[in-house]
Amino acid sequence: MAAWDKDKIVGYIGIEKIADETHIINMAVDPDYRKQGIGTKLIEAILNDKDVFFLEVRVSNVAAQRLYKKFSFDVVGTRKKYYQDNNEDAYIMRREEK
Repeated sequence: MAAWDKDKIVGYIGIEKIADETHIINMAVDPDYRKQGIGTKLIEAILNDKDVFFLEVRVSNVAAQRLYKKFSFDVVGTRKKYYQDNNEDAYIMRREEK
């Protein structure tokens, strides 16, 4: 799913569904469009009250962690050296069904 400003993609979210679980595999918002609610709208568009949601987020990405926590995601673990570009750890976050 993508967010557009005229003919430019300014944000996107990718998911993978397996049974009753949804894994957010990637999400990004163009730096020039951050703090405008685009990330919130993308997450709202994919959330539902029947699935369990998972994602990984960089330990250093505090802004993204705050956004996910706003939607009741909790840290449930850590993946060591998850990101190949710099070997940064990732938090595993989970959102329980409502």
